[in-house]
Amino acid sequence: MTQRASASDSSQWQRRYSGSKSSRSFPCLPRFAALALALALLVALAGCEQSAVQPPPAHPTPIATRGGKPAPATPTAAPAPPTSAALPAFADWRAAYLAGDGSVHVVTLDGKTNLSGPALPPFTINGLSLASAGASPDGHLLAYSSPSVVIANVVGAGRGASTRAVVAGAVADMAWSPDSRQLALSNGGGDLSLLPTPADARTPVPGTPIQDVDVLNLWGWLDASHLAIGTGAIVDGEESATAYVLSSLDITSGALRTIATISSPSLGSPRITLSSDGTRALFSNARIRDQPFTPIVDAIDTATGAVTPLPAIVRATSGSFGPEYTSTAWRPGTHQLAVSTGFLPNNDLKAWLLDVDRDTATPLLSGQYVAQWSPDGTTLVVSTANSAAVGLGPYDLSAVTFGPSGQPHVTLLTHDAMSFPFLGFVRTA
Repeated sequence: MTQRASASDSSQWQRRYSGSKSSRSFPCLPRFAALALALALLVALAGCEQSAVQPPPAHPTPIATRGGKPAPATPTAAPAPPTSAALPAFADWRAAYLAGDGSVHVVTLDGKTNLSGPALPPFTINGLSLASAGASPDGHLLAYSSPSVVIANVVGAGRGASTRAVVAGAVADMAWSPDSRQLALSNGGGDLSLLPTPADARTPVPGTPIQDVDVLNLWGWLDASHLAIGTGAIVDGEESATAYVLSSLDITSGALRTIATISSPSLGSPRITLSSDGTRALFSNARIRDQPFTPIVDAIDTATGAVTPLPAIVRATSGSFGPEYTSTAWRPGTHQLAVSTGFLPNNDLKAWLLDVDRDTATPLLSGQYVAQWSPDGTTLVVSTANSAAVGLGPYDLSAVTFGPSGQPHVTLLTHDAMSFPFLGFVRTA
């Protein structure tokens, strides 16, 4: 089951039902409006190419003393892309990121070996959000959209060129299939399509767009033939702001099955986080400006649709705005998640380990957004940023492992992660 590093966004839901932009942003969640803006700016700025990456600072601040959010990099004229380097064969999972030199770097989880891989094409617009599926489940491919879908082959053999742009058009969200053979793409407004990795064009998913649905969230894959999607409940031909529906969509037949409906007169902005095998989901919500809001955290069995409220987790992780999860990551093979609450610039950023079976929340560390667990579930990558935006950085990436008593141990991986900020886990053998 593929899970994005950066979870889907509910910003469209916020705009639709709040009447204005939320005062608390959730940049890690669908980004249709920003991507639509990117398409317009591509025309306006056709002659003004700019680079997305900058060299790292001469004296980066150590992770232990790093305070506020790093300042955005100042764009410069786009240099020629660096020559792609062939990565050696390695079977262990390593962390991948876009470095300041414009190439993908992979670093061992002990931070001791850092290798340069394929170069990514320079971005032509800076400071805008971009969709990213991150690394494929087999660890061989990377995919992102800004605005064309770019697929990078970190293995360097067997599936085409090291990087290629394969399709144009706005993409608000994207997710790898469990077998790494295709991408599910969403424009955030109800259109879903599939892009097989050898293909150059996407094909519509049967049954979409769904009638009367204006805002659709793509949350990932439940299994090899079903997508997890979220919409407002349809009442009298209109999407409801007080009921959110998690559904299973068959990519072959277009059949739609309701998994669960979460209802509240003070629903706020919804979010779904899928387990790595697609069998469980976590529903959480966030406040929309000053609208009435009831914090909700529920566990959902995606096969039976059973919904289990988690009131102890709500109480433990709630701040003044409720349990606003600014990043989430499900631990493979378990019923545990790492989540972050708060924001680095607000000095209230904390990471937690949730156990949905026991309804418990254990503090992990402060000042870090959770990014993704390694496929074996032993290492959690954390970052000083929680959203993908062209040209911003550099950010820190660190690996968190746990001792016999559960005490977290933090190892700095890089000060030089740009734009994404984390691409996922890769391996070449």
